[in-house]
Amino acid sequence: MINELLKIGKQIKDLPGTIGLSIRNAVVDTVLPGADNYHKNIFAKALTGGTKGTVTDLPEEIKDDIVAAHVMRQYPYRTKSDPKNTILSTYGTQNPYSTTGKDGKVVIHKPGQRTSGSLGHVQLKINPEGGKGVMTDKWKVDPDPNYKPWKSDRHADLKEGEGIAARLYDISKALGLYKDIDFKVPIEHKMLQPLPYREKHQPVNE
Repeated sequence: MINELLKIGKQIKDLPGTIGLSIRNAVVDTVLPGADNYHKNIFAKALTGGTKGTVTDLPEEIKDDIVAAHVMRQYPYRTKSDPKNTILSTYGTQNPYSTTGKDGKVVIHKPGQRTSGSLGHVQLKINPEGGKGVMTDKWKVDPDPNYKPWKSDRHADLKEGEGIAARLYDISKALGLYKDIDFKVPIEHKMLQPLPYREKHQPVNE
């Protein structure tokens, strides 16, 4: 994989404008297709030049995960003094959960890192009237003060990929290819309703 990244990176650097990214997208989307590979897909794109502007759409499965996290009230920083904090954690969607589909039947969502691995914590602003919202995020590798390029076994913000992810990150940085990726994605769903603040220990039926 390291040799492939080097080849792709050099090809992109030699191509004008956004042509290189278009070719890269075709390659990455073919090798890493679908929602279940999205965390790997976006990682590969960040290491090979980023994206052409802000990402404005996501696979439906990832949108469903975001909605589910909202319904499950996964807002870790909401308090009495900040009851409308918009930071939403998607890490709970690593576990299986069920929702009701448009046909009224139960849909089981299988576990995975498609959303937690690609987005993690996001900002979700719900329309006051409900039914839709906007998710924003920035995919980036957070600094690791203990990390030494080419020497450390792993990077604290890339621990899921262990040593190989760290080396790929080093190569990308050395080639000048690494780019953060911004997201601003509108989501429409009937379950996206404003949620009143509730203490964590308070029963649901109160």
